[in-house]
Amino acid sequence: MHHEPSTINPQYDVKVVGAGLSGFIAAAFLAKAGVRVLVCDQNTLAGGLFNSFWRDGYLFDGGIKAVENSAVIMPMLAQVGLMEKIKFQRNLIALIIHGHMQPINGFAAVEAYYQLLTELFPDEQTGLQRALKDTKIVYELLDRMKEGEDQ
Repeated sequence: MHHEPSTINPQYDVKVVGAGLSGFIAAAFLAKAGVRVLVCDQNTLAGGLFNSFWRDGYLFDGGIKAVENSAVIMPMLAQVGLMEKIKFQRNLIALIIHGHMQPINGFAAVEAYYQLLTELFPDEQTGLQRALKDTKIVYELLDRMKEGEDQ
């Protein structure tokens, strides 16, 4: 299929709608390949769900919490030369339910959280066990992908 250049604004080959992480990574790959790209977003600040904001002296996460173990995003950022330009901060994660806070610092902590959920919701034990099994599969897959990155 042949695509004619835009006659509305011929100075761009591609217009990316959305200045979130996916839009920026797509635009960066296109630009790296020599494509003239314009990134547009409805918000005044870029970042999409990858953001934070201040309110009443507190910093809140506006979306996603962690990327350090993703094994997908980090290599893409490195490929387009953005790793050196982004300042990542360690983000301690904790899950809170019924006044109990469970810091998540490894899979044993995830298992402890599921145990707490099972105690609080005993009728849901079968579903929680299935969810924990699936969570472990994903956790192990991401660990293997991360190990592949480090080699």
